[in-house]
Amino acid sequence: MEMRKILPVVAESFGIPVTCHPDEPAEKLYGGRWDGQTISAVATQDPLDFLVIGTFSPEERVAEWVWAFNLTRYRDWFVHE
Repeated sequence: MEMRKILPVVAESFGIPVTCHPDEPAEKLYGGRWDGQTISAVATQDPLDFLVIGTFSPEERVAEWVWAFNLTRYRDWFVHE
């Protein structure tokens, strides 16, 4: 499968909402404006271990394919599968 088909499923399953601009809503797979500084994940549980992954263009002020991998959610799924 192509990454553009797989990543939305993975982000929905193991991601937490993230935004890269204070005026943009958080999404599990973010693409849009980037202010050059903001990368915020919405905490959905405590404790929360996550890794932010994506592509950032400082020149264009755009972020693409940004998602926050929730290690806790993945571990819980992995143990039960």
